Amino acid sequence: MVTEFSIARRVVNRVLRIEVIGEVDMNSSDELATATRTAITTDDLAGIVVDLGKVSFMDSSGIRALLLQQEHAREYGVGYRIENPSPQVRRVLEITGVLTLLSAS
Repeated sequence: MVTEFSIARRVVNRVLRIEVIGEVDMNSSDELATATRTAITTDDLAGIVVDLGKVSFMDSSGIRALLLQQEHAREYGVGYRIENPSPQVRRVLEITGVLTLLSAS
C-alpha cells in the first residue's frame, strides 16, 4: 500500500509549522528538504517545527532531508525541531541516533 506524500505549511507567530504526511523516501525526500528554503530566506521566521505524526515510513533519504533542513535553518539563525514522530519513525530516528539531535530546539 502506497501512502500519498504531502506537506502542509503554515506560519503562526513567526514559527513555520510543517506537517508531513505519508512515506518519506527517495521519491519524496527532496520535496521535504526544500520545504523550508524559500520561507527561511523570505519570511522573518523565529523557528521551524516539523510534525512527523502522520509519517508512515521514513528511510535514510528522509533523515538526510531533516538534517539538511536543520542545517539550513541554523545558517539563518532560525530554530528547528521535529515533534510527534509516529512510532515507526521514532524507532528509525532512535536507531540512527538523530532523534535527540532533531528534537532539540
